[in-house]
Amino acid sequence: MRALLLILLFAAFTAVQAQISLAPGAKMPSVSADWILKGQSPERPAVSPENFKFFQILTFANALSPDFQQTLNLMASLEEMYGGKTEHSAVLLQTVAKNSKEELTRTLAGNRPELNLGVDKDGRSYRNFAVGIATLPYTFISQNGAIVWSGHPIEIESVMDALLAGRFSLSSQRKVAELRSELQTALRAGLPDVVAQTADKILAISPGDAIALQARLYAFQLKRQTAGAAKFLTEHIRKHPESKLWLRLALLNLLRDAAPQEWNRAVEETAAFAAKSPMNALLLAQALLQTAEPPQLPVKQILGLAKQAEAHFRTSGRKQLHAQALETLARANYAACRLDDALAAQREAVQIREERKDSGLSAAKGMLEFYQNLKKL
Repeated sequence: MRALLLILLFAAFTAVQAQISLAPGAKMPSVSADWILKGQSPERPAVSPENFKFFQILTFANALSPDFQQTLNLMASLEEMYGGKTEHSAVLLQTVAKNSKEELTRTLAGNRPELNLGVDKDGRSYRNFAVGIATLPYTFISQNGAIVWSGHPIEIESVMDALLAGRFSLSSQRKVAELRSELQTALRAGLPDVVAQTADKILAISPGDAIALQARLYAFQLKRQTAGAAKFLTEHIRKHPESKLWLRLALLNLLRDAAPQEWNRAVEETAAFAAKSPMNALLLAQALLQTAEPPQLPVKQILGLAKQAEAHFRTSGRKQLHAQALETLARANYAACRLDDALAAQREAVQIREERKDSGLSAAKGMLEFYQNLKKL
């Protein structure tokens, strides 16, 4: 967990330096890319309805970077959450690799996430945005053609929620940027109390700020105060019920060695939150199957979440996510000692991956063989 926190924190803090280089309000530069993968591509209406919002989320990344796969996973998740068009808004997500087509294709191998992913044609797009980019990955968000925000992609979710709800404040973002400079200094100096105090100032302005929340947890980690971190998260989530799934997962991770009643209560509350979104339902089921020890494995909740996710992605047209949901449902049925149901779900997942010729096929076949061998016993 410490390595993950450091990667996210320092990558994001370095990016903060360039947030106002392409000033909010400036026209969003054009994007020229050779698209390798295609996701949802809603267009801005020629004649927009009153108060209609068209958002473009453009992320630049390096396909040769060690965190490139994490960036793709994040963007695929955001595509599911925000991509597409509603009566009042449309969101177009695009990821452009600052690499050659050969480098990107080689890096992807058989992995074909369902998103708009391309390479920069002759470096023209990157040059248009370079003045605002400090490090990669880096994201620009525009509303109706004008830049409203730029920064590290881990912040996209909180920014988009504020934009869609009409709660986004440029003045508040500028204040947060100033405080992040102080936070960066405190982190580099290894001063947990100053880190915590500065993070609290940011959270007073923006309670969902991902960087400040991770910094707060990191301060507890530096002082080896696991119980204090769990108490902080429990209280923060209680005060802010809109808190994101990643924060709730962090709490579950901290409570793995807590009293059973604390763990069970946190699981029930997190499952109720995740059930509101098929993507969150899938992510939580996967996380619990991966991290929970057998005595504390909440099989009933996992089965319910996996079934919900599978039913949604079956009809959504998102084949890769449907395969993941089927594999998760298979694992949930295996945990519930329902081997026939696990076999049926895994067989269908293998079929989907065979049709897509994706990189998960070998692992999917391996799990199918595992279930089949158990059936022979």
